[in-house]
Amino acid sequence: MKQVRTLSVGETESGMKLWQFLSRACRGASRTLFFRWARTGQVRINGRRAQVDVRLSTGDSVRIPPFEAEESEMPAAMDYKKILIFEDQDLLVLNKPSGIAVHKGTGHIGLIEQLAGAGLFRPVPVHRLDLPTSGVLVIAKNFRTLKALKENWGQAEKFYLALATDSRQLIPSGRTLELRDRLAERADGPKMEISATGKLALLRLRRLSVKGEQTLIMIRLFTGRTHQIRVQMANFGAPLTGDARYFRSGELFLHCRKIVIPIQGEKKTFKAPLPPGFARKITEITGKIDDLAVK
Repeated sequence: MKQVRTLSVGETESGMKLWQFLSRACRGASRTLFFRWARTGQVRINGRRAQVDVRLSTGDSVRIPPFEAEESEMPAAMDYKKILIFEDQDLLVLNKPSGIAVHKGTGHIGLIEQLAGAGLFRPVPVHRLDLPTSGVLVIAKNFRTLKALKENWGQAEKFYLALATDSRQLIPSGRTLELRDRLAERADGPKMEISATGKLALLRLRRLSVKGEQTLIMIRLFTGRTHQIRVQMANFGAPLTGDARYFRSGELFLHCRKIVIPIQGEKKTFKAPLPPGFARKITEITGKIDDLAVK
């Protein structure tokens, strides 16, 4: 933008920090630039100088100075309708494909960066899905919704379908198995590990079908640690098939099948259809996929 802008803070942005507001209003600008604006008095709230961590209120007037956006920071907006599960003025729910990162990283642009934001607030994911994981991804379209969902996310019910290599037949038939561990980041690389000093990781799983050492499982996730399902299954002795990071290379089959979230006093359920490759794999194991509705 090559001219000064003055934006008014709406109800859905109330409570945001100034830098969060600026990051959504100024696509292509860095947080470093926001700190410089604050330090030199170029960004102002209601005519007064302000620090980037101050919280905004409805009706505040924010002065934004001119800036040159970096083209590399402004990827073309994606057409997300092909993976759309649900959308309204507050919420966006997508069926994230495997192989697409939620956020940008070295060598790739993330799903969030590709989304065409509706209005000032750039969509923000309420939870995470790993790069190779597919399925339900819940995204807030405004700060009010993000705050409400984050406050109640502990009540969300999250269900995954996965394919495990259970060569020792450790996963029992006919009953639910609970895995309770503590996870921490490894010091020697971008991996997680079981650690007595880590954060609680809890899931429950049940076997749906088995063919040889290939076992189809349904998982209910109670916590949301990084790589949680993958690390806990590997530690248990039935690693996810094709998990190059924690087992051996191949095609990883891990799909967030259903999420139930509390919104405005009621529960909403969102389901993601299976990717074609996963559906074919399930058919090889079970002979059918009609009975895979999440209970």
